[in-house]
Amino acid sequence: MGLTQETYIKKYVSYHMQDSKLIETLVDKSLSLSCDMCPKTLEKKEKMSKVPYASVIGSLMYSMICTHPDISYAIRLVS
Repeated sequence: MGLTQETYIKKYVSYHMQDSKLIETLVDKSLSLSCDMCPKTLEKKEKMSKVPYASVIGSLMYSMICTHPDISYAIRLVS
């Protein structure tokens, strides 16, 4: 017997982050986020302010705790 939340994760992320790229690989441990990656223009900042990141991160953390500990590094990185 197995338990997966792949459909839940894909549905939730695709609904709230339609323009995001989904990847099927693990996160490179050398990857780091910086302030240089932040939106610079007012238009991009306004667009980014409408993305429900906290809600998405919370839902992914639920999946991580229940069935997907393999995504914990990626969740920590973006949260």
